[in-house]
Amino acid sequence: MSNTTIYLPPQIFKTWINSQEEDEQDLIVYRPEGFSFPPARFREKLNFKENGEFILTVPGADDVPREIQGTWESSVKDKILVQFPNSEIEGFILQIVLIEEEILKVRRFPIEP
Repeated sequence: MSNTTIYLPPQIFKTWINSQEEDEQDLIVYRPEGFSFPPARFREKLNFKENGEFILTVPGADDVPREIQGTWESSVKDKILVQFPNSEIEGFILQIVLIEEEILKVRRFPIEP
């Protein structure tokens, strides 16, 4: 297991789906896979793996979901650095505001050059 996992709560290691109906101002709300969402055209997904891998699912061409492989690192308990070394997608920092078994609330920030 990677040393990066010691700073994150164990509930983070699953697939989280954006619950856009619950987003508020700068907070992005996610619910775990299997949650009963109202119908929506597309929902972004985040998947954190304990080994430092990260998968971001976004809409691709013709709204076909596209998985982008990346990595995550964390050296403090509430911030996660997400990067996509083999992609044109820009990395970002997630600040965990709230995490429980059934809800994840984060703020997303660009990585400063």
